[in-house]
Amino acid sequence: DAQSNVAAGESKLCHNGLVEYMVGNLPVIITAPHGGRHAAPHIADRTSGTMLTDANTLLVGKDVAQEFHYRTGRFPHVILCHLKRTKVDCNRDIKEAAQGDPTAERVWHAFHELTDEAWIRISSSSSRGRGFGTSLSSSSLSCPYRVNTIAFMSESY
Repeated sequence: DAQSNVAAGESKLCHNGLVEYMVGNLPVIITAPHGGRHAAPHIADRTSGTMLTDANTLLVGKDVAQEFHYRTGRFPHVILCHLKRTKVDCNRDIKEAAQGDPTAERVWHAFHELTDEAWIRISSSSSRGRGFGTSLSSSSLSCPYRVNTIAFMSESY
């Protein structure tokens, strides 16, 4: 993989840019599993589950990463799904998330593999194997920045 040695602060793109991993050097992970805008007509629309696209979660994830860098000189790990939620929902189990579409399944796997990669990088760093993770969601335009998942890794991955 030509992008396997991406430096902190740079992006690693998978599946034609449908999944983005902004490599970090802090023990912090931010994910946006379903805020993408790419419609990908070659991927079948999901027929059940939540279909609403979260407002601005990709932008918020990138802004938060920039703010971390501004304040600390270091970067959090950020994993973003650029595909519309009507195509894949990366914070659901794969059956609901991709509903049998092979490309959507590959995107789902890439999102989770990159999140695992970030946890592995944290566990092998000087953070003593500890890290903090959050998944960004928004519930409506009136409340566009709701955090719905928080994870804390306290042991080796």
